[in-house]
Amino acid sequence: MADRPASVSELTALFEGEILKTSPKEAAKTYLKAGEDILLNYLIAKGIKPTFSEKEGFRLLALQRQGCKGDASFNACRETAREIAYHYNLLTMETNHKDTDKRIAMM
Repeated sequence: MADRPASVSELTALFEGEILKTSPKEAAKTYLKAGEDILLNYLIAKGIKPTFSEKEGFRLLALQRQGCKGDASFNACRETAREIAYHYNLLTMETNHKDTDKRIAMM
């Protein structure tokens, strides 16, 4: 793994920070990376070597899929991971949409 994932305290500070003052694309990238880091921390804590592959163009979705193997209850976070990917696409493809602020908040 090239970089270590953000720690829980770093992630908490990120979400309490001023992310909404950045551009929609930067907010989307930051939130996507945070989602990946959360899953990376989970996998590392479980002693699983995180994948670098992607599912549907997102490492986030591949990490979620990897985490749910052997843990059916972890499958519940699939919808959250898919929502993050969906809002990432909305924010990066249409940055000037009237609902951009709502989309950032949802992500």
